[in-house]
Amino acid sequence: MPDPNPYSTPVSDPSANPSVEADLEAIASGQKLIIFGILCYFGIILTRLVFPPLGLIALLAAVVLGILGTLRLVNGFGYALHIRILLLIALFIPLIGLITLLILNGKATTILRAGGYTVGILGASRS
Repeated sequence: MPDPNPYSTPVSDPSANPSVEADLEAIASGQKLIIFGILCYFGIILTRLVFPPLGLIALLAAVVLGILGTLRLVNGFGYALHIRILLLIALFIPLIGLITLLILNGKATTILRAGGYTVGILGASRS
């Protein structure tokens, strides 16, 4: 029986890695929260014209959904702690927060489509 070469490159099955699937699930759920946060940001524009106190509630909902979605996304992306903190701080600046959510949504869409998910207007679903 021949001995295997101890200096050869180890071979592994990439489809057997459950952490990749878990990361895609975290990204998908974070993206849905971010999309709802973006919709709340646009809802602020409409509600501020009709009933201003309702605009404050929509702003609070947008920030909370943005924070929760960003936390799930950066965990799925595996970002370093200092990047996570910068992204969370950016969410508290009104226009910068919206742009940050849009950029994170675009990156999540790209990763999820590469992972075999179907991405629609309200988030991703497994094909």
